[in-house]
Amino acid sequence: MQVDVEGSANQIKQNTDFLKSFLMLKQLKRELPHKITVDNTVHSTLLDSLYLVTKSIYQEEGVSIPIIRSSFQVISHLSAVMNKNFPLVEIQKLVQTVLERALESKTFERKQRKELILSLSEFLTPQTRHIVLDSSVAAVESFSAHLRTVNESETPLNTQKYENIYYVFDLLQIVLENYRSQSDNNSQKINFSHDADFQTLEILNQVAERLDKCVLYISDIFPLFVCKIWLIKDNFLLNLR
Repeated sequence: MQVDVEGSANQIKQNTDFLKSFLMLKQLKRELPHKITVDNTVHSTLLDSLYLVTKSIYQEEGVSIPIIRSSFQVISHLSAVMNKNFPLVEIQKLVQTVLERALESKTFERKQRKELILSLSEFLTPQTRHIVLDSSVAAVESFSAHLRTVNESETPLNTQKYENIYYVFDLLQIVLENYRSQSDNNSQKINFSHDADFQTLEILNQVAERLDKCVLYISDIFPLFVCKIWLIKDNFLLNLR
C-alpha cells in the first residue's frame, strides 16, 4: 500500500512540475513548438492529475496536503489559460470528493481535515469559484438535514461531522470575501446594470435562500450551527447592498 501511495504522490508531483513549466513558458510569452501536441499533452496531464488527486483523496491514500495543494494551485492557474478545454466537470467531482471525505473521514487527523477543506480556496477563480460555493452550501444543506433528523427522531448526532462542518463554514467565508474583494476592485459595490454583476447578485440571492432553509426547525437545539449561518449571511448582505 505504501508503494502505491508513494507512486501516486510522485506522479502528482511530476504532473504538477510539468504544468508549472508550461505556465512559466506561457507567462514568458514563449512560442511553443508543436502547439497542438503541447496543448493535447497539457490537457491529458491535467486530466491525469485530477484523476490521481481525486482517487488519492477518495481512497484516503495519505498523499500529503502540501502536494495536493500545490496541484490545486497549478490546476487553478490553468483555468485562466485553457478556457473552453478546462475540465469543469472533473473539477466539480474533485471538490465534492474533498468535502465528502474530509467531513466523513476517520483516517485524516483533525488538522488534515481542516487543511484539506481549506485547500479548495485555491479554486476561487472566475471559472471555478461557483463550484466551490455551490458544493460548500450543498454540504451545509446535507448536514442541516441530518440535524433535523436528529431533532425529530432518535438518530444519534454525527459529532465528527458536526466538528468538521465548521471548516466548511470557514471556506464559505473565504468564498464570500473573494466575491466581495473582486467587487471592491471593480467598483465600490456591485453594479447591477452589468450582466456579470447581475449574475453575481442572482447567485448570492440563491445561496442566501438556501441558507435560510438550513436553519428551519433546528435553531433551538443547535443554536451555534444556526448562529454561524446567520453570521455568514451577513457577509452575503454586504455583497448585496
